[in-house]
Amino acid sequence: MSGAIAVEELLRKIAAELSRNRAHLNAKRHIEDDSGCPIDRVAFIMAIEAEFGIEIPDDEARRINTLDDALRCVQARQQGVS
Repeated sequence: MSGAIAVEELLRKIAAELSRNRAHLNAKRHIEDDSGCPIDRVAFIMAIEAEFGIEIPDDEARRINTLDDALRCVQARQQGVS
């Protein structure tokens, strides 16, 4: 994917990956509030990595607490910034 990802695009992809209704996702809400349990957090990070062709180091992944955090991480990785 080229260019920066849009918030709505990320939220749609996350909703699809987690089998959630997009309307129920909120970029400010804690990931585990939307995904249900910690194991989904791992699946969530892995899905982001696979979808966007990026690798998120474990220490950085632990700092992703909201969908907004995930968006910033994807954007930074796409721009080559960690």
